This record gives sequence, C-alpha cells and structure tokens, in this order.
Amino acid sequence: MAENTGPATMTKQDKARIFALFGRHINRNQIKYLSAGHLDVFETRREGVGFTDPLTGRRMYDCFTAAGCFNVSRRNPEAATSARCASSIGASMRMAGFVPTRHHFPKHPWADEENAVHWHDNLVVLHRTTLPAVLFEAGVIKHRDEELQLSDPERMARMADAIATGVAACLYAMPR
Repeated sequence: MAENTGPATMTKQDKARIFALFGRHINRNQIKYLSAGHLDVFETRREGVGFTDPLTGRRMYDCFTAAGCFNVSRRNPEAATSARCASSIGASMRMAGFVPTRHHFPKHPWADEENAVHWHDNLVVLHRTTLPAVLFEAGVIKHRDEELQLSDPERMARMADAIATGVAACLYAMPR
C-alpha cells in the first residue's frame, strides 16, 4: 500500500497559513466547524486507516466510513419531493446491503435518520434550482480502505443499481 509522503513536521504558522488559504478560497465555515471539534488536522504518513498529524505528531484514525448519505434543502421549492426521493434511494441502498453514514449529524439535522437523509439547507446546488434535488455522497475517499472500495467496479455497479432502483421507486410514486 502506498504511503503519503507529506512533511513529517509542520509549524503553527504553516498550519495557520494553509487554513487561511483554504478558508479564503474553499470553505471558511468548514475551518470553524473542524476547529470547534478539534478536527483541524493535516494528514501525513498514512498507514492503513491511520495517519499522523504533522503539527502534534498525534496518530489519528479515520472514522467516517459508510455507503454515504443524502442531502436535501428545505429552501428548495420542491423540498418534500427531494426528501421523499432521497429517502427512497436511501432505503434502496440499505436493502442492497449498504450502511448509511451518520457523520453530518448533528450539524445537519435529519430529514430521515433511518435512510441517512440530512437537511443541508445552504448548499447552492440544492436550493438554487426549481426542480427536486438530492446530493448523494458515495463515501469518503480520504479514508484509504473506503477509497479502494469506491473504486471497485462490482461495488460501483451495486451502488448504481440501488440508486437507480430508488429513483425509479420515487418517480413511480409521484402523482401524475
């Protein structure tokens, strides 16, 4: 298995500079959220499901693994349809043997806990459309074992089949 070859150590100034750039160009709120939960670490020297934080030298382990989750927005004009379809897809995924993740809770409340559907109201791709919208997260590719699973053609085919079945069930149940 290949190992990350990032720097073995990092200064507090390096970390602050990288976080400032990430916050400015990618997601300022994610930095605040990760810092509040003491999850604002960098990964280097990955070994299996673990890695080393170069600032503290602490050994960390990935814990967010699963078949994924679904996000919908109450700001979408078709929020009820979005949530119903996400629930249908989530149920189909569970019936196919996939285990939903809980890693967005409690930050994003449940629309349907059993099927891993979260209200994620401020995602532009979900609320700036006039159509029902569901964002599906298939997994966490920074988790090495899950990354390998996500690249498996058989797993991809099973996942695609479960998603298509869930979409078909949702469309079939919609009023005509």
